[in-house]
Amino acid sequence: REGGCAYVVEWDAVARLNVSEKLRPWVIENEILGAEVEPYAALIHRRIDARVDPGGLLEELRPLLSSEEAAERFVLQLWRSIIFEILRARAQGRWPLAG
Repeated sequence: REGGCAYVVEWDAVARLNVSEKLRPWVIENEILGAEVEPYAALIHRRIDARVDPGGLLEELRPLLSSEEAAERFVLQLWRSIIFEILRARAQGRWPLAG
């Protein structure tokens, strides 16, 4: 858990690469969120755009999800996905942006 959440997220990359929108399908399809996913998806999208840290997001989601373990698992998966998008953009030469 600590490895993924300890990574220093490059928030400028998240914003410029529109990572929160790219992850929206994953959030919507995630079974942890249950049947009413759209409010969760909107909340998560806003919180990523607001540059929330994983602990802050976990605190917000903890009472909404079925268990502490489910909330932790979801936030860890989300953070890994954010990091993956940044690293993929870097490997493809899309980040940092030139000019």
